[in-house]
Amino acid sequence: MKFFETKDVMINISKEVISTADFIKLEPVPMQRNHALRAKRLAKLFNSTSYFIPTGLDVAIAEYPDGKRQILNGNTRAYVWMHYDEFGVVAPDKLIATIHKVKDVETCRRLYESIDSSD
Repeated sequence: MKFFETKDVMINISKEVISTADFIKLEPVPMQRNHALRAKRLAKLFNSTSYFIPTGLDVAIAEYPDGKRQILNGNTRAYVWMHYDEFGVVAPDKLIATIHKVKDVETCRRLYESIDSSD
């Protein structure tokens, strides 16, 4: 096995606890796939268990140099939680967000494609 030094990568990543109410106010990254189409399937999965799967607390956010933030990962969950009347999925009060500092939309796109699967 061969390793590379991660210190230059790690300076652009941080973690924070964020309220779900604040998270759902963020807009999706511009290249986000159609999360509304996937919402029904995700809601069915959430509603089929008697417990919340802890990985559902993990989300990712892109942060641009001007401080603007957009959802990288967690858009479908945010949509389902915002539409409680339709899906009946109760949202957690807090989430664990990985904040990725990005320099521009192209950097954000490459990061998004590494996180979210393609259609």
